[in-house]
Amino acid sequence: MAPRNLRDILKKRHSCEDLLCCILGLSSTDAAVLASLHKPMCVKEIMEAVKRSQTRVQISLNHLTEIGMIRREPIKSRRGRKYIYHPVDTGVLKKRLEKELRATFKQLMEEIGSLTKEVKE
Repeated sequence: MAPRNLRDILKKRHSCEDLLCCILGLSSTDAAVLASLHKPMCVKEIMEAVKRSQTRVQISLNHLTEIGMIRREPIKSRRGRKYIYHPVDTGVLKKRLEKELRATFKQLMEEIGSLTKEVKE
């Protein structure tokens, strides 16, 4: 089960997928696809790794490509378009997670500041 709040995250160790869902707001399928992509893979390999349908995997791959979490490389195929999906460098992912956490912390601090002003009034 994905952590639901900051306290849940701090209480115990969570899976990579749980943290990706919580911090980046990914769906469970998006997180599973991203976590399974340790090397360049085709859709079929990813489907087998995450045990999800081709449609669900394709939707996740499109979303992850759009947000820059993976990269897609076209390859030659006799049967239409085919792609190989590559993971982003772990440093890129780490920076993205840190950026999201900093933005969340900033927003929380602003909310606390607003709450403090309301209590004083």
